[in-house]
Amino acid sequence: MPTVQTDDYPSGVSPYKRGNMGTSILFWHTNDSTSDVWLTYVVHTESLLYSLVLASGLLPHGVYIWAFQTILSQPPAISGPLTNLLTLPSGNDAQWYSTVEQTEFTGQFFGNPKNKAADATLLYAHGGAFVVGSSKMYSEFYRELVETYQTVNKKNLDILTVDYTLAPEATLPRQIEQVFAAYKYLRKTRGENHPIFIDPSTYPEGSWTDPANKDDIITLDFLRHGVKACGPTAAASELDNSKLSTLGPAFITFGGKERLKDLILRFSDSFPERRIVELKEGLHNWLVKKELAPPAKAVQSQRNEYVKALTSWMNDLADVKAS
Repeated sequence: MPTVQTDDYPSGVSPYKRGNMGTSILFWHTNDSTSDVWLTYVVHTESLLYSLVLASGLLPHGVYIWAFQTILSQPPAISGPLTNLLTLPSGNDAQWYSTVEQTEFTGQFFGNPKNKAADATLLYAHGGAFVVGSSKMYSEFYRELVETYQTVNKKNLDILTVDYTLAPEATLPRQIEQVFAAYKYLRKTRGENHPIFIDPSTYPEGSWTDPANKDDIITLDFLRHGVKACGPTAAASELDNSKLSTLGPAFITFGGKERLKDLILRFSDSFPERRIVELKEGLHNWLVKKELAPPAKAVQSQRNEYVKALTSWMNDLADVKAS
């Protein structure tokens, strides 16, 4: 799939080229409105085909990663809808959601409708450089976590996922303020003693720099789109994370092969209580999207053990809070 650039050739003809994993797609178009429309059509059509193949789960791991990189490298107007298409709830997962609409935020509660009241709650802020993604983008992982929590701890967990306003409709720090509003809502409605855990997948601090792991799904084009859409605050090396110290325990995961590794570790220092897990062979989001962990049985088994360990840790903290 071509990456749209703005090279201006004297002849009035521009090349659009994309080369990954030895594959290069090259075609030409003239700088006129008709060709621009045609180019947009090609990008949308090829992106849709990539998305449908990705969703089928039939791609080899390396090609799967390449396709994700290609989609995320497109402008948010293209990558956003395609990301949503790829992460639609499947099966009965849609029935596990219930909408929350408040003045300061909107979101979705995710939990087994057959369960009684939740014994603990996870507040989840999805990633996406503040320009793509939605509260329903990781339904498979939400279900896995809820069911594992119940199996391991014999207790019920539900998840509040926040639909913060994407840029450029809103710019930083508005998205972070909406996540804090969701936390306050939980404290008000669930009580001060209700265990609330945080997964701050937005990773606001310093996420716009230029680390150099080219294997990750997070591409430099994707980060640049985020900076452009979010405004000057997003380009700052640091954001004020002082409020994070007032929140509950956080679990933070990263892959040994991802671009944002050092930044995530620095960001994690903002939380007084935290569980940090690294999968050495993993890419960004390897825990919530198991396809991003290498398919080897040993690695997938290790990932599954991390999920179990995470739910045990959450329960241990809940027991401490209750005592």
